[in-house]
Amino acid sequence: MEAKIDAVLSKMEIAAEKVELYCNSKVKLPMAELDYLKTLEDARDFMTMMVTKTSDNRQQLADIFGGDCSRIARIRTVLDGVVLSDMNCNDQRVRTCTEACATIEKVLEDMGLGWCLKKACDEQKANLGRRRSSVDREALLAASQAAQAAAQAAEALETEEVPTAPVAEEPPAKASKAADLWAQSFDEDFVKRVLACTEATELHSLEKEALASKSSKTGNWMIWMVHRAHLDDPTLVKFDFTNLKMPEGSVEPLISPKLAVAMESNTHIEQLLMGCTNLQDPEAAILAVSLRSNSSLKVLNIDTNAIQPLTLESIAKGTSVNQALQELRCNNTANGRLVTEAFLHALKSNPMMCKLGYPVTDPYFRGEIDKQLTRNNDAARKRRLEEKRRREAEGDTTSPTSQAGYPAVKASPKAANWPPKLSEAEDKEVKEKAEREKTEKEKAEKEQAEKERAEKEKEEKEKAEREKAETEKAEREKAEREKAEQEKAEQEKAEQEKAEKEKAEKERAEKERAEKEMEERAAKEMEEKERAEKEQAEKEKVEQERAAREQEEKEKAEKEQEKIGKVAAETDKTQIESSDIAKAAPQSIESFLREPLDALPGMVDASGAESGFRGYLYKKSPSARFMKSWDWRFFVVQGQRLVWWRRDHDVPKSAADLAQSDPSGCKGFINFAVSRARVVPDDKNPAVFALEAVDGAWKDGSLKDMSDAQRTFEFDCTDSAHTREEWMAALRALQT
Repeated sequence: MEAKIDAVLSKMEIAAEKVELYCNSKVKLPMAELDYLKTLEDARDFMTMMVTKTSDNRQQLADIFGGDCSRIARIRTVLDGVVLSDMNCNDQRVRTCTEACATIEKVLEDMGLGWCLKKACDEQKANLGRRRSSVDREALLAASQAAQAAAQAAEALETEEVPTAPVAEEPPAKASKAADLWAQSFDEDFVKRVLACTEATELHSLEKEALASKSSKTGNWMIWMVHRAHLDDPTLVKFDFTNLKMPEGSVEPLISPKLAVAMESNTHIEQLLMGCTNLQDPEAAILAVSLRSNSSLKVLNIDTNAIQPLTLESIAKGTSVNQALQELRCNNTANGRLVTEAFLHALKSNPMMCKLGYPVTDPYFRGEIDKQLTRNNDAARKRRLEEKRRREAEGDTTSPTSQAGYPAVKASPKAANWPPKLSEAEDKEVKEKAEREKTEKEKAEKEQAEKERAEKEKEEKEKAEREKAETEKAEREKAEREKAEQEKAEQEKAEQEKAEKEKAEKERAEKERAEKEMEERAAKEMEEKERAEKEQAEKEKVEQERAAREQEEKEKAEKEQEKIGKVAAETDKTQIESSDIAKAAPQSIESFLREPLDALPGMVDASGAESGFRGYLYKKSPSARFMKSWDWRFFVVQGQRLVWWRRDHDVPKSAADLAQSDPSGCKGFINFAVSRARVVPDDKNPAVFALEAVDGAWKDGSLKDMSDAQRTFEFDCTDSAHTREEWMAALRALQT
């Protein structure tokens, strides 16, 4: 890390020395400043990296920039001591490097090294004049003096008179192969005569010779063309070196370096075409400076040349200052984000630039550059229209030689003797040719005027017909529109009347329906009232009948109770006597077997049953799926059967109905005449007893529902008018 920053500091100090040394050189200063800016970029990147990398631990930053603080003091001294030209003074690398240096200084002050930093800065500023860089300053001064001497010699050679006879001199030895090849492409004598010319008109006498040697001695023609640009020849409007390889500036300073410097003061060249001409980076940097002062150049082509991004950025900045350049082409040179930003800024700063030949790959900048070019082209079109109207107002129908917004090229007083005078015959021929051309021109203008007048009349006639057709069409459309509006209004009126009529009918129908509903509701209320009164009367009648029936049943039950009591007493007496007999004489097996089966204890015998015993009992439901396991039923002992109904008022009134095999309304019955039954009391519940078939199953016809043939009927006397003993006694009374 320390070796890296030391190398960057050495390069920075050397570049700063070069900027100071070449401050008065238009050729070398741009390149020196670009080298200096490159070292600032390296120093900025290193300082930014150190600040970011040591954000958690500043010890490494203190090891590099701390101690005696000499490194950061050297950077600060160089930044404060170098003054750049107007072209590069606002470069962002100067600002960002200064900000990075200030950040390092702030960190060192926070670490308690502020006093050391101040002392180091004072020492560096005091030793600025005495400190020697790694660049040989004396060699640089010697080179500068040599360059000045060469310039003075060139000026003396230009002012020297052309000798009457060419002096044969040995050409100087060339140091390189390129120099040897270039020496073969020009003639020393011709070059001296070209450089001896101090006026542009003097160069016109050498035009034929320069053009004749263009194919064999390209250098002669190049030097002649560059000297014309140097002398600001008013007839040189288009400077075209396309696809002609120029020598490097170090090999021949009379072409590319001289041309780059000459463009600063040239006021007549409108097109500078330098595509594929071996234009090098130093000469391009000089050209960038010259563009800031040039006010006549409209087209610049530097395609396919060895130009670096920094130099191309400088050219873009130069075009932003130049307000005359309309077209710039720099394809196949260099590119980069900073270059693209510089060209976008140039398009915004120079509204005259309408064409840009530069490859842009970034979609955002491509869109922004296209939009700005569209705006500039619209502005140029408006300027052309304004210029055309101005010429028409002034009565000038001739086309200007320059575009709108730029004055036509005027010849300087120096060109008064050009072209040379002609002989009388040539002058006469020229005049006749001019008159003939004038006559043809007037004839052509007359024909053109007649043609334009005919076209204008035709256009006016077509315009009148078109206006008439449009007027008729508009009137027809207006009539149709009014008719449509009238029909629409009538239709809306009819629809409104229809809607009002439907609304009235609907209201009347609703009113009638409401009246009808009211009448029906009144009739319904009356019917409901009558039905309620009738139901109330029937209910009272039923209550009275039930009360009478209950009273009758109660009296009947009391009589039956007395009768059952007598029967039970007689039965008990008979059983006692039988038991006494049994005790007196034990029963033998043969007598027991001869005893009938229906004489078993608890067996029901329907032969001697008395009818009329009745009352409510709980009967257990045959299935657990019913919600209630016990049903409240009304039972009647009738003849040889036990019959039950849901309620007492369901029992038939007549004895004939009761005597039927299946009395009406009964829920079930047990016919003891068909199947023998046994009465079994429940040992756990004193109110429950059961009836079961002696044979194990009820025979056909003994039950109403024969699906209960295997069933044992269980009864509960709770809430009954009779006790369990009374019910069991009534059933046992059916036994013999």
